[in-house]
Amino acid sequence: MSQMCQEQQYLAIDPPPERKLMNLSRELPAELVLVCMSNHRLPHELRASFTRLMLHLHVVRGSPLTAIRHARLWRDIPDDVTVSSYRTRIVEGYADGGRVRVGDEISTAILKTVDDYVGLLRRTRIDGVVLESDSSAIMRNKLTYEIVNLARWLATFGFYSFEHLLSLSRNLLAIVDTTPPPPITNVVAAQNITTGVGMIHRVTRGMLSQSSAQDPTPLQPKSPLEVKARGRESMQLIMNTKLIVAEILQFVMDVRRDYRITVVLSWFKKRFPCDENGELEVSARIDERMAKELCDGVYNNSEGENN
Repeated sequence: MSQMCQEQQYLAIDPPPERKLMNLSRELPAELVLVCMSNHRLPHELRASFTRLMLHLHVVRGSPLTAIRHARLWRDIPDDVTVSSYRTRIVEGYADGGRVRVGDEISTAILKTVDDYVGLLRRTRIDGVVLESDSSAIMRNKLTYEIVNLARWLATFGFYSFEHLLSLSRNLLAIVDTTPPPPITNVVAAQNITTGVGMIHRVTRGMLSQSSAQDPTPLQPKSPLEVKARGRESMQLIMNTKLIVAEILQFVMDVRRDYRITVVLSWFKKRFPCDENGELEVSARIDERMAKELCDGVYNNSEGENN
C-alpha cells in the first residue's frame, strides 16, 4: 500500500466526496501511522513501510517551493534578522501544504520522531561507521533510508524551521561520516572505564531484548548467494541514503544563502530608509567602513549562527 501511494494517486489518498471512494488518508490518519513508524517493537521493514506511508499520505501535498526568494517586497524585509526568528519562504508555506493539513501538533511529533531516530544513530556510532553494509544490517538500512528520505521532503515542504534545519544537517553529517573517531587518551579512558562497562552491559541487554521482540522465530541459515545479494542491496541502500543526505545539505545551503540575502537587505533597509513612495530619505553613499560593517554582519557575525 505504501508503494501504491508513492505515485500520488489522489483518488485513493484524498478523493473528492462525490466519488464516494475509500479515503486512505482518513482510514490511516497521521496519528496512527506515526505510532507505527516509531514503535520499536515492530520490525524495521514494517516501520520503513509506515514511514513511506507517512510521506506519501500526509507530507507530500501540493508542490515544493524554492528555498531562495528572488523577488521580495521592501516592506516585508525585517528590521532584524536572526536564525531563531528567520522564516524562509518554505516555512511561510501555502494554504494547501502538508503541514497545514496535518496540523502543528502532529507535525511537531513527526519531526521529533525523525530527530530521535537520527540522534540515536549518531549516539550509537562505533568505529566511525553508522551505516553498515553487511547483509545483517539490511533491514535497519531500509528504515534509515526511509527516515532520511522523509526528512528531505519534510524540509522541502516546509515542516522545518531554519534553526531546525541546521541541527538536522549536523546530525546527518555525523551519520554519513566514515572517518574514525579521535583517539581517547589514557586519562579519559581510565575515567570512563566504569561508565563504559555499564553502557556495554545496557546496550547488549537492549540488543538482545530488541532482537527477541522483533524476530521471535529462530533465524534460518542463508546460502552464500543470498547473503551476497543482501549485502549488495544493503550497500545500495547506503549509497542512496548518502545521496539524499547530499540533497538535504544542498537545500540547507540554499536556505543559508537566502538568509544572508535577507541580512543584506535588512542592513540596507536600516541604513538607507525609504519613504512610502520608495524614495531614499538620505543619500546612499557606501564608504569602506560601511562595506566592512556589512561584510561582518553577513559573514563574520552570522557565521556562528549558521554552524
